[in-house]
Amino acid sequence: MISLWIPLIVAPLLLAIRLVRRPRPLPPGPRRKPIIGNLFDVPLQNPFAAFDTWRKQYGDIVYLEVLGNSIVVLNGMDPITELFERRAGNYSHRPVVQMVGELMGINRSIGLNNNDKVWRQQRKLAAIALGPVGAKQYIPLQERLVALFLSELEERPGDFMGLCELAAARLILEITYGISIENMENPYIKEAEDIFELVRRGVQPGAYLVDFIPWLKHVPAWVPFSSQATAARGRAQVEAFVNRPFESVKTQMAANTARPSLVASLLSDRSDVEGLDFEEILKWAASTMYDAGGESTAITLKSFIMAMALHPEAQTMAQQELDTLLNGSRLPTLDDRASLPYVNVCIKEIYRWHVAIPLGLPRRAEKDDIYNGYLIPRGSIILPNIRGIAEEGDHLTRFTPEIHLNKYADGSSDAPDPLSYVFGFGRRACPGKLLAENSLFIFIASILTVFRITKDIDSDGNEIPIDPKFQIGLMSHPEPFKCRIVVRSPETKKLLANQLLDRPIRGGG
Repeated sequence: MISLWIPLIVAPLLLAIRLVRRPRPLPPGPRRKPIIGNLFDVPLQNPFAAFDTWRKQYGDIVYLEVLGNSIVVLNGMDPITELFERRAGNYSHRPVVQMVGELMGINRSIGLNNNDKVWRQQRKLAAIALGPVGAKQYIPLQERLVALFLSELEERPGDFMGLCELAAARLILEITYGISIENMENPYIKEAEDIFELVRRGVQPGAYLVDFIPWLKHVPAWVPFSSQATAARGRAQVEAFVNRPFESVKTQMAANTARPSLVASLLSDRSDVEGLDFEEILKWAASTMYDAGGESTAITLKSFIMAMALHPEAQTMAQQELDTLLNGSRLPTLDDRASLPYVNVCIKEIYRWHVAIPLGLPRRAEKDDIYNGYLIPRGSIILPNIRGIAEEGDHLTRFTPEIHLNKYADGSSDAPDPLSYVFGFGRRACPGKLLAENSLFIFIASILTVFRITKDIDSDGNEIPIDPKFQIGLMSHPEPFKCRIVVRSPETKKLLANQLLDRPIRGGG
């Protein structure tokens, strides 16, 4: 009798084993060629056109393969939320980048460090310094630097792109290290630009042969195609960039001359870092905020000026709201934020209209995973297509801030809130998000209060068209363009002069 039951028991078990062992399909994507995979399917000059096409053709998750490396592109908030937030333990790692990461040492920064103990302590220090309590101490500095920016923009409106970059660099350098700068030729700024160029170039596929053939890192410097000489030069640059401003703060603290800063504050009140080297962790955390924070702010400010020149109707509505609140008596402050809903949604629309970091920073799958029945292989590079989620490629000619008014909380729109994607996701979300939001609000609200932005005029009195083009890369700056920036009225000019007296534009030191 027992033998009759054996087939009934064993057959389902065998079927279950077969189902478990059956290989899961990879996500959909363009057809792969032998060996090279999709190497030539992504045009380097405009990769986003290909991503937009694949998003429409294959949906929220697309699989590519390049020389045996798996790449998964996420085109929607559903897979991003599921993988980066609910399954953060598997997807908070960074790809292993041999040259700029391991050999040059940038893998010690928050941006490229892996999801390990050191990285978690770096994030903890950043949260202490830049969280809701910490960010408040920087508000007077933000408002003072806005006053300086407005003054310089009135004097040199034709140099608005350079002034946006200078203002953002000043802000992040002074907040991080308490260092004031006069221009972009400052050595600290030049070092930061050099390091970011290293990172920009180093994360591009194919930038260095050692990234595809890791054992080349062991080849001596005298051998042709060795990576050692390039790595040594880069590492020396990186060490100088990370150490110089940090050691300057320590020297000033010893002499009791240090100005308030993030680094000085954390050095004065050291947190427990679970037995790790506190200064090493702080040094690298600070350098990441200094290097990355300024550039994204500059991109957003330049994009805002371009959008206002292209869409004067939105500019007019924002200025009417500011005029009603301020009555021409003062410049805006962060306390006004809740009373300026249209200005706030203008900023949200800027985030959507042009995404500063269009593909975010790539993640790496630590182990095999299944999502919606598809296999995501261990070691896959995961790219969040933030530009695609924002639909920038489809709607760059449209600028409609009003669509963001009250539409997220009540479920009246399927479109994601730009604040849900522009500052990253899950454990890797930008630790300086609140500081960045505060800075952009006070800069943009102040520009709108003081200036009118229009298209430039040629010698015949005709408007010069603006073609909204943006650079392709890790961070996407607007291509150079011309516009007119003028003080709105004689009364506004007097207001600016008076307000500059109330906000001294030069700090000490």
